[in-house]
Amino acid sequence: MKIKFAVCIAAVLLSCTGMYAQKSMKYFVSVQGGAAFSMNENLQAYFAEKRGGELFSLEGSMAVGAYFNERYGARLSFEYSDNKGAANYQESFRTFRPYKFRSAIGFADFIVNAGDTSIPKVCNCRFFAGLGYAYSFDFRKETDMPWWSELDTNPHHSFGLRAGMILEFVIPGDIGFFFEPCLEMFTDKYNGISPVDTSTGQKLGFPFDCKINNSIGVTYHF
Repeated sequence: MKIKFAVCIAAVLLSCTGMYAQKSMKYFVSVQGGAAFSMNENLQAYFAEKRGGELFSLEGSMAVGAYFNERYGARLSFEYSDNKGAANYQESFRTFRPYKFRSAIGFADFIVNAGDTSIPKVCNCRFFAGLGYAYSFDFRKETDMPWWSELDTNPHHSFGLRAGMILEFVIPGDIGFFFEPCLEMFTDKYNGISPVDTSTGQKLGFPFDCKINNSIGVTYHF
């Protein structure tokens, strides 16, 4: 009996929310926060020291955007993030030299609703991709080890690109709650390190510094 009652209540709530979702909502503002996982050069040093969990840092962002129609939309976002890095583990004779830095990032995203758009829905799955700019700063060491020559502690400017997914549940009151996983990639020097072969001058390693964001947020539609 209790199960039937719970099912009935859930059906009523979803029905009401579904009726509410028929309302056309073009613009939106959102705030979100979560954890960013740093994937820059030398991240293997953290795993070698069994400290891979320390690569998670706090990140948060806010955005404003609009939907052109039921399928497509766009947004502008501003993000603040903490980040982690380390010196080359082999070249520093297996001496673990971790450091932190901060970044302020702006992105312009193009959004695509992946589901059936013929009928407005309570639950929506959207994909997005965007281009951006990052300013990384406040490089600071976490140990008393001396700085090493390859790390440039000056602020850096980087171009970025990203792609991700938005899973949103809309409730009455023009409010949406969402989960957003996202991969961001930035041109080298984002993390203060741009390894170069001293004999040839050729850049080494993957040409991007990366981080994975996993955040939850709330959106107001109007």
